[in-house]
Amino acid sequence: MGSVSRNLDLGNKYLLAEDYDSAISAFSKAIEIDSMNADAYIGRGDAYKAKEDYANAWADYEKAQELSGDTDILRNKIGATEITVVAPNGSGVDGAAVQLIGSEHSYDFVTDSAGQ
Repeated sequence: MGSVSRNLDLGNKYLLAEDYDSAISAFSKAIEIDSMNADAYIGRGDAYKAKEDYANAWADYEKAQELSGDTDILRNKIGATEITVVAPNGSGVDGAAVQLIGSEHSYDFVTDSAGQ
Protein backbone atom coordinates (compact mmCIF):
# COMPACT_ATOMS: atom_id res chain seq x y z
CA MET A 1 0.00 0.00 0.00
CA GLY A 2 2.94 2.36 0.55
CA SER A 3 3.96 4.82 3.17
CA VAL A 4 2.19 8.02 4.11
CA SER A 5 5.23 10.18 3.36
CA ARG A 6 5.75 8.60 -0.06
CA ASN A 7 2.10 9.25 -0.98
CA LEU A 8 2.29 12.82 0.35
CA ASP A 9 5.40 13.46 -1.74
CA LEU A 10 3.76 11.91 -4.79
CA GLY A 11 0.59 13.94 -4.26
CA ASN A 12 2.61 17.16 -4.02
CA LYS A 13 4.50 16.31 -7.22
CA TYR A 14 1.20 15.73 -9.01
CA LEU A 15 -0.12 19.04 -7.66
CA LEU A 16 2.92 20.86 -9.06
CA ALA A 17 2.41 19.11 -12.40
CA GLU A 18 -1.29 20.13 -12.31
CA ASP A 19 -2.34 16.46 -12.51
CA TYR A 20 -5.10 16.92 -9.97
CA ASP A 21 -6.82 13.55 -10.33
CA SER A 22 -3.54 11.73 -9.65
CA ALA A 23 -2.88 14.08 -6.71
CA ILE A 24 -6.29 13.26 -5.25
CA SER A 25 -5.53 9.55 -5.63
CA ALA A 26 -2.13 9.84 -3.92
CA PHE A 27 -3.46 11.93 -1.03
CA SER A 28 -6.42 9.55 -0.65
CA LYS A 29 -3.97 6.65 -0.34
CA ALA A 30 -2.12 8.57 2.37
CA ILE A 31 -5.44 9.07 4.18
CA GLU A 32 -6.22 5.34 3.88
CA ILE A 33 -2.91 4.60 5.60
CA ASP A 34 -3.24 7.32 8.25
CA SER A 35 -6.67 8.92 8.54
CA MET A 36 -5.32 11.32 11.18
CA ASN A 37 -2.80 13.02 8.86
CA ALA A 38 -3.90 16.63 8.42
CA ASP A 39 -1.35 17.27 5.63
CA ALA A 40 -2.98 14.61 3.47
CA TYR A 41 -6.36 16.30 3.84
CA ILE A 42 -4.83 19.69 3.04
CA GLY A 43 -3.12 18.33 -0.07
CA ARG A 44 -6.26 16.62 -1.29
CA GLY A 45 -8.22 19.80 -0.53
CA ASP A 46 -5.75 21.78 -2.64
CA ALA A 47 -6.27 19.36 -5.54
CA TYR A 48 -10.04 19.57 -5.22
CA LYS A 49 -9.86 23.36 -5.04
CA ALA A 50 -7.73 23.45 -8.20
CA LYS A 51 -10.46 21.41 -9.91
CA GLU A 52 -13.03 23.92 -8.60
CA ASP A 53 -14.66 21.17 -6.52
CA TYR A 54 -15.16 23.48 -3.57
CA ALA A 55 -17.50 21.22 -1.58
CA ASN A 56 -14.87 18.46 -1.35
CA ALA A 57 -12.08 20.99 -0.79
CA TRP A 58 -14.07 22.54 2.07
CA ALA A 59 -14.70 19.13 3.66
CA ASP A 60 -10.99 18.22 3.50
CA TYR A 61 -9.85 21.58 4.88
CA GLU A 62 -12.43 21.30 7.65
CA LYS A 63 -11.15 17.81 8.55
CA ALA A 64 -7.55 19.11 8.52
CA GLN A 65 -8.58 21.90 10.92
CA GLU A 66 -10.20 19.36 13.23
CA LEU A 67 -7.14 17.11 13.22
CA SER A 68 -4.50 19.82 13.52
CA GLY A 69 -6.25 22.31 15.76
CA ASP A 70 -5.28 25.07 13.29
CA THR A 71 -8.49 27.07 12.99
CA ASP A 72 -7.13 29.23 10.17
CA ILE A 73 -6.88 26.54 7.47
CA LEU A 74 -10.29 27.23 5.91
CA ARG A 75 -9.75 30.99 6.04
CA ASN A 76 -6.28 30.69 4.50
CA LYS A 77 -7.29 28.19 1.81
CA ILE A 78 -10.82 29.29 0.88
CA GLY A 79 -10.91 32.87 2.14
CA ALA A 80 -13.28 34.75 4.37
CA THR A 81 -16.68 36.20 3.63
CA GLU A 82 -18.10 39.06 5.60
CA ILE A 83 -21.83 39.44 6.00
CA THR A 84 -23.35 42.64 7.33
CA VAL A 85 -27.05 43.04 8.04
CA VAL A 86 -28.23 46.61 7.70
CA ALA A 87 -31.48 48.48 8.15
CA PRO A 88 -32.92 50.38 5.17
CA ASN A 89 -31.06 53.49 6.38
CA GLY A 90 -27.74 51.60 6.25
CA SER A 91 -27.19 51.31 10.01
CA GLY A 92 -26.26 47.99 11.59
CA VAL A 93 -29.01 45.84 13.06
CA ASP A 94 -28.28 44.56 16.56
CA GLY A 95 -29.49 41.02 17.27
CA ALA A 96 -30.72 40.13 13.79
CA ALA A 97 -30.79 36.38 13.18
CA VAL A 98 -29.15 35.19 9.98
CA GLN A 99 -29.12 31.64 8.68
CA LEU A 100 -27.04 30.43 5.74
CA ILE A 101 -28.01 27.06 4.37
CA GLY A 102 -25.96 25.18 1.80
CA SER A 103 -25.99 21.65 0.47
CA GLU A 104 -23.26 20.55 2.90
CA HIS A 105 -23.24 23.07 5.75
CA SER A 106 -25.53 25.51 7.50
CA TYR A 107 -24.64 28.34 9.86
CA ASP A 108 -26.63 30.52 12.22
CA PHE A 109 -25.51 34.00 13.26
CA VAL A 110 -26.79 36.78 15.47
CA THR A 111 -25.49 40.23 14.56
CA ASP A 112 -23.88 42.76 16.89
CA SER A 113 -24.60 46.50 16.96
CA ALA A 114 -22.57 46.98 13.78
CA GLY A 115 -24.73 44.42 11.96
CA GLN A 116 -21.88 41.88 11.76
